[in-house]
Amino acid sequence: MKICYGLFWVHVILFSNILSAQLDYKGKIVDGKSGQPIPYVNIGIVEKGIGTVSDEEGIFHLKFNPDLYASNDVILFSSLGYEKLVIPITNLKFVYNEYPILKLNPSILELNEVVVTDKKGEFVKKSAGYKNTGEIAYGYWKDNIALGGELASHIPVAKGLKQLKSFGFEIWENVSDSVLVRINIYDVGTFRLPGNNLNESRLNILHTIRKNDMFADVDLMPYSIFVKDDFIVSIELLQVYGKEEPRMALAGVSFGNGSFRKYASQDKWEKISDKSMAFFLETSHFVSVKEAERYRRREKR
Repeated sequence: MKICYGLFWVHVILFSNILSAQLDYKGKIVDGKSGQPIPYVNIGIVEKGIGTVSDEEGIFHLKFNPDLYASNDVILFSSLGYEKLVIPITNLKFVYNEYPILKLNPSILELNEVVVTDKKGEFVKKSAGYKNTGEIAYGYWKDNIALGGELASHIPVAKGLKQLKSFGFEIWENVSDSVLVRINIYDVGTFRLPGNNLNESRLNILHTIRKNDMFADVDLMPYSIFVKDDFIVSIELLQVYGKEEPRMALAGVSFGNGSFRKYASQDKWEKISDKSMAFFLETSHFVSVKEAERYRRREKR
């Protein structure tokens, strides 16, 4: 992964020693209760840059050389709404003519905190994030893309309860027929890196970027995501369709609270720049009655 010309380049560097003696660890992931396939599960060797996601049928392939990893290295399986599954690499079974079944158990649904207040107020529309206004700044996926890789930006907002209504970004280039991505919303965790996923709906926020798309507008209302402070938004690569070598660029900005990357599923996060991806959101912000009235007066001008 390189930083050059634009905001940053995003691609997976394939080291020569990883290419040698690779084995194909594969399987099919299903719901432990219903037996139904679970699509888009994150699968990878924890913090090693080797990862992928399951496809629409829950099937996955993870190619790597097990001899290169320590006895305490593990593969982690995780998905919204399910308990995590951890398998030590030393316990893996490599098969060639079948897809062994792996089961994820649904996690216990915890209800959101209910806040009771006598404070009078209203929800008003507010924008958040960044928009490119002509700068040559961008995030770039190129060549050997690892599924589950993410690009993220820290989004500063005023303190207070707000619902995320929509998410948008600008596509500068995409040579693939289409690219399926997942939108993730995180709180700001340790070292100000992405922390816990704030999407408690158990539903993946999916969006397909087609070859000629220039802008994306993703409706977040069905997911009922509320935040009270700064948060981090990411775009995660799930599938690439078409015969062309994948290459995709998204607009960025030369300022902001910083951008982050993850090479592949279950890899570690790292901050790559004080610049930001041009991710922008519309929110519904709870404010006092007086402040809501000021907003309405400004909109009439």
